[in-house]
Amino acid sequence: MNITEKNYHTLENRYLTGSRMKDFLKCRRYFYELHISGERIRKGKEAFVIGSAVDTWLTRGEDAFKREYLAVSRRNIKNPPTDYTELTMAQYDEIVALCKVAERQPAYKELSEHNAQEIIKTDMPVGEHFCGLSFIPDWYKIEGDTCIITDLKTSQDGSKNKYHWHAVSYGYYEQMAVATIIFKKINKDIKNFVYRHLVIEKNADGLPIPYTYFLDNERIELIITNTEKQIIPDIAREKEFKPKEVNWKGSETIGGVDNDWD
Repeated sequence: MNITEKNYHTLENRYLTGSRMKDFLKCRRYFYELHISGERIRKGKEAFVIGSAVDTWLTRGEDAFKREYLAVSRRNIKNPPTDYTELTMAQYDEIVALCKVAERQPAYKELSEHNAQEIIKTDMPVGEHFCGLSFIPDWYKIEGDTCIITDLKTSQDGSKNKYHWHAVSYGYYEQMAVATIIFKKINKDIKNFVYRHLVIEKNADGLPIPYTYFLDNERIELIITNTEKQIIPDIAREKEFKPKEVNWKGSETIGGVDNDWD
């Protein structure tokens, strides 16, 4: 099927994404209502609005941002416009500050030669509701047998340890795993992958702070194995999509002292 920028985040897109898999692991009924029946609509979050706007500016240009986002003195919450997104003046100012800092970085300028916001997909059997996998890397470049995938992220804390757990929480490693599975299927010549994040910290003092990180290949390879051998087959054979249930048997213990030193 054909997926575009307009239908990618709708039910028209019948490809699995990393975000959809994350929802499946959270609760199968939640996944069904959100991504199959459509009876549930994900509520937007302010942080997602800012992150999406920053993505638009830095991957598709300031003009695209100005077409798709508008700063207003008072947003129409009950009946928001459908052809653009309203921003508060505070949100607009924060987005401008984040983007201006990012644009000054050598790490960002290097990305001018990379493919930006290109939908990648591969067809494969994933049960009766989905027809394959899809992903939108912010940037990628293939050099010989090496694929460099770079994603742009905003974060409240961009320091190494804090950002790692932020990446774990938001499924950023899983996103790279899905991208890798797709690239391997559509380009057999790729043998090596480099995973990178350009991070802009949304500093409380109003001065955005940039960071760059490589993501660990071994961690992503483990996630790829689990995705291919466990998660995708589980989604493919699921029929009932029952709500999640828990009991005490097999429950894990958290808060161990040793964990503080990992």
